[in-house]
Amino acid sequence: MNREGYQVLVFAICVLLWCCDRASHENVAPVSAPSQQAESVKSESEPYVPDQFGQSIGDFIKTYTDQSRLSYRDYEIDKLTRSARNTSEKGSTTIEYAVLRRNRRVIATFDTPLDRLAQVRFGLFSFLGNSEKQLVIEQTSEKFWRYWIVDFDPDFKIIYDSNDYELVYELRISDLNGDGYTEILQNLGTFWYFDTLDNLYSPRPPIIFSYRREQRKYKPSNFAFAPNLLKDIDQRIAKTREVVEQKDEPNHAVHVKSAILDVLLRYIYTGKGSEGWKFYDQHYDLDDKPIFKDLLLKKLHQDRLYNAQQAEISRN
Repeated sequence: MNREGYQVLVFAICVLLWCCDRASHENVAPVSAPSQQAESVKSESEPYVPDQFGQSIGDFIKTYTDQSRLSYRDYEIDKLTRSARNTSEKGSTTIEYAVLRRNRRVIATFDTPLDRLAQVRFGLFSFLGNSEKQLVIEQTSEKFWRYWIVDFDPDFKIIYDSNDYELVYELRISDLNGDGYTEILQNLGTFWYFDTLDNLYSPRPPIIFSYRREQRKYKPSNFAFAPNLLKDIDQRIAKTREVVEQKDEPNHAVHVKSAILDVLLRYIYTGKGSEGWKFYDQHYDLDDKPIFKDLLLKKLHQDRLYNAQQAEISRN
């Protein structure tokens, strides 16, 4: 290639690079645009998921035995099996249950008509703060639970039966007031799948049971432990307000109902119903506001735990 040809080639390359650079500046968005888009996405509120908000109170019992038989004092408890009563029902066809004996005589059978509760385990734990231990029996499967706690001093007595109320989830324990007696915690299942709520967004507020020595029985005690149960209520309210404001968010109605109902129930079951309903009236902005409130009230009056609490309020 001669000198003139070489100069023409260099000039052509320079023109081509200049054109490409200009085109790229005209067609590519500014560098700041992606970060602005990410920031706008980040500002959208995440849904309020009741069970994933906050931290559970208490710890799980760790003294369950792996054995099928357990002895304490002159009592003996055995794990047995039976065939399911309703074989057409989905679940196991072999059901585990427990039998308590004293001097070879059957004292109690721990079983439930719900065939889905297919597995049993038991153990000893000191719930009442002394050298004596109590027997705890769990029958469970899938999303269903039932618990019994048995005291042997001075004689046999069932001091806790989770079937007295509509309770769910694994039993947890903690001495919340430092009196030496262990409080029991489970969750309320009354509003599971309430109205249009699915499993994820159904509120299941915690319920605390404390031991009443004069009755030798665990009783609902949310009123006495309101500070423990409402310790994060301000964060829950703030999160609810975020959810309510996201009016163009998919499934807005479900998320609003879930968040507001969770806060409302936590107030109601700690004896602060007036604060709960005030919160409801201020923040529930869906078209079915009066209808949804009527449904809530009807469901509350069908709940055994709520009725027991109202009876306690009346006595006091």
